[in-house]
Amino acid sequence: MSVAEYHMRQISTLLTLAACSVVVASAAAQNYHVSPVVAATNEGSGSNAFPFSSSVQRRYMQIHSDMPLQAMQIKAIGFRNTASASTYTGSRQLDIELFMGRTRAWNECSFIYDQNWLQNSKMQVVTRKTITFGAGAAASPGPSPFDPSLEIKLDAPYVYIGAAGSLGWELHMHSNVATGTNGSIDVDICSFAPGSDSPTTTACTAGGQSTPMAHTVEISDRSGTLLMLFSARYCPANAPSLLIIGTQNLNVPIPGLCANLATDLLLVFPFGTSDANGDLHRIGTTYYFGAAGGVIAVPNPGAGTIYSQILSFDATQPGLPFAASNGLALTIPQSDTSKKVEVTRLFNNSGGVTEPMSAVFDTSSMGYGLVTRFTY
Repeated sequence: MSVAEYHMRQISTLLTLAACSVVVASAAAQNYHVSPVVAATNEGSGSNAFPFSSSVQRRYMQIHSDMPLQAMQIKAIGFRNTASASTYTGSRQLDIELFMGRTRAWNECSFIYDQNWLQNSKMQVVTRKTITFGAGAAASPGPSPFDPSLEIKLDAPYVYIGAAGSLGWELHMHSNVATGTNGSIDVDICSFAPGSDSPTTTACTAGGQSTPMAHTVEISDRSGTLLMLFSARYCPANAPSLLIIGTQNLNVPIPGLCANLATDLLLVFPFGTSDANGDLHRIGTTYYFGAAGGVIAVPNPGAGTIYSQILSFDATQPGLPFAASNGLALTIPQSDTSKKVEVTRLFNNSGGVTEPMSAVFDTSSMGYGLVTRFTY
């Protein structure tokens, strides 16, 4: 072997060793992606105590549509406390399961949990176990650090392929036993503009009720997505119902109908069945069911007005067998896209870890989420 050949072989060996060391270092390195991305180095605009500081058995899901277009082997998800000058002590013993998978987009989600997973992609990444979830550090002003004690490590890395789409995680909280004082988790919220509803007609009183049917709509722009939560109270009990949406304010009598027809029949949707109290898509005055028909999310068409009314089957009416709600004029706000938070959360306050439907709030479901750090 010549001297030149010897030195070439030595150089080749060194280059091979260097390449191997880079691969090993890369595999051992900890990389992070924070979602919502706008909160990576900024304090979020809200805070929330659950699911980690609540003893309620529930499902809790977040959809993240701002993930990077690169493959990642996700090893853990972590959280941080909201900004605070307090010092927290203690810990929580959480009996949990965790799932991950590809999902619908944040503004195309269903509020029926299982309808969000694409192509049966839901995968269990933490089998049921009890973990210690710490108090976590806090800073004022924020953002607080991502404290290791506020992290959930996966049983094995979840391979996120980085294709166009969204990533979801779903936590099943079986029990939560806390000691000491704990902070609230940092949350970020998208820009939004509120709309409004105002009555255009009076309602009739359904059979079995002493108060006229009351139709209301929560309406807002969520960073370019128009979110409308339709509901009614004092309907006939257990009654199949229809939602009518139109572009005209009619307010005309219809022979046999117990109240004036509020609008043209441009769109007519099956609206589900009222519960035993006569509530449709809401529990009392608190929050909405996520069933089909009660929630509509579409790209905001721009400022304007549409009209709605609800008809519920009611055999006690002397004419047509329907009870009619009041009509509403719905003011659509101008879109506000100044702050994008492409995250949506789903949760339930009852029904435990097998409840199929999430509750939904106008201001804290879509474009709202715990600031989450993905370690890969």
